[in-house]
Amino acid sequence: MRSGRYLVGLFSLSILVLAVTGCSGKTAAPPLGEIPHVTSVDQLSRPIDSWLPTMGQVNSIIKATGVVAAQCMRNYGFDYHLDEKEVDPIAEIDRGETFGYFNPSTVGEKGYDAVIIGTSTEVDAKPGESVVFSGRDNKGAPVKEYAGKSLPEGGCYRFAQNAVGDVPKFSPQELPDGGPKIPLTDPRLTSVIKSWSECMKVAGFSYGTPAEAFLDPRWRTRESGYKHTSLEISVATADSNCKISSNLMGVVVALEAAYDLPYIKSHVSVLEALKRKCDSQASKASAIIASSNA
Repeated sequence: MRSGRYLVGLFSLSILVLAVTGCSGKTAAPPLGEIPHVTSVDQLSRPIDSWLPTMGQVNSIIKATGVVAAQCMRNYGFDYHLDEKEVDPIAEIDRGETFGYFNPSTVGEKGYDAVIIGTSTEVDAKPGESVVFSGRDNKGAPVKEYAGKSLPEGGCYRFAQNAVGDVPKFSPQELPDGGPKIPLTDPRLTSVIKSWSECMKVAGFSYGTPAEAFLDPRWRTRESGYKHTSLEISVATADSNCKISSNLMGVVVALEAAYDLPYIKSHVSVLEALKRKCDSQASKASAIIASSNA
């Protein structure tokens, strides 16, 4: 599991902007272990991953929230099915603040996989459905009662969230103290990024950092028709090839391990507590799902 959000809490572009603008301050550079040669997304792993929720746990909690919300809605006469999108495990791996985007197997078809489709607004299947679901009327005012029955504060969705618990944080940046950080000024990172940038220039594209390429607004504009254009495909493919030829991803994996380990050592108690809480919540979610299936 990697940095960033994609579907639930989704990937935060503001985090990646740091890779473009840089950050201040100096951090002692820990020594690197072995630098692997990374050519595929399944080679991307880091020590902090074992302290984060698995995507199976996250998706189980999402599904259980939908189950409880639907049960609540039925109490008010609505046959409601919450369409919660699951988190895509690969989408949590293939993008990060230090390297932008990396998924060689899909760039030829999806480019940076960053097209914004937009969100659809659900229309009430029946009058009052959104009121019961959200606990608010069409003006946003809280509603405490519906059809003679008291309504949970925040409606059935808040009721479900309270019953199951919030979706646990599953990106390193959301861990205590901001999680383990790789300084974007680390000379081993800046050196390999320079090599990557020179490779991109040879391919005909000028970007200072991988994040600049991934965040190029042309991949997310109405002018593109919200489609993967030939230019996006070309840039993303060159980006991927240059990451492999410069072994930028191998350096990133080694750096992540180097910075993860001291963070884990200094935060082990709080990480253990968070993991116990997540495991308990995921177990509860699984029981809710099993009960509904039965």
